[in-house]
Amino acid sequence: MGYFCNIINTHNWVIINGSTMTIVNVTRYDQGPFRCSVSNLVSDGTSDPVTFTISCELLTYTLTLPVEGQSLNLTCDASGSVFTKEWMKDGSNLNSTDNIMFYDNNTVLSLKNLSRKDSGRYTCRVISPISSDSFTYVMDVNLHINYLYFLFFYNISVGTPLTLSCSAESTPTATYTWKHNRTVIYHSSEYTKDSAEFTDSGEYICEATNNVTEKTDSNMHRLEVTGMYLVFGKDLPNIYLNELKYIYVFFPNEPNGYLNN
Repeated sequence: MGYFCNIINTHNWVIINGSTMTIVNVTRYDQGPFRCSVSNLVSDGTSDPVTFTISCELLTYTLTLPVEGQSLNLTCDASGSVFTKEWMKDGSNLNSTDNIMFYDNNTVLSLKNLSRKDSGRYTCRVISPISSDSFTYVMDVNLHINYLYFLFFYNISVGTPLTLSCSAESTPTATYTWKHNRTVIYHSSEYTKDSAEFTDSGEYICEATNNVTEKTDSNMHRLEVTGMYLVFGKDLPNIYLNELKYIYVFFPNEPNGYLNN
């Protein structure tokens, strides 16, 4: 709850020529009663008591978590005599629209179907007979994960650096989890490895989670690590070649071919 109050904890009563009293910096404790006593050589008298009503404004606001697609109410209430209540966003007056509504003489500002454009500084200005004040609430609409981007190579050579990246459009910033063949391997938006191995082939999933809205999105791609090994003919029985020096054998995931050289 936020609040403001036109109160100063010191006061000063100034009496001018004995007939006028001025109260400087009025507080709630100056409401009276006050009496004026008059006397002369013949008689004296005292006025009826005079009591002032000192207004003290109290501004409250009630909030729920501002989440994209949902509704939110801002409540601006004040005690005492209040003439008007005004609402502004980013310094400009707010008017009723399809998703902006006012209730109870501008006490409640209701925002429907929140979107990112509703983020900003909301100010309620309360005007009373003796003062005016305002309260500002800075709202940042929490966005669901709208887009999940992948920077991904479908094929990569064995022994080369491996980098997998994904990013999500989310407020607040999403947290990321990488999975390889359904097993969690990393918690970051980018997964790197200095030298790719054949065992790095398989299914990769990037999960992005908005911890405020509790929404998760994911994307899956399959990576093939390809390349060649240099092996000697004596390690390959059942292959008969004259003066065989070496053979290149290609392994995407497992040996599937060979080439004489």
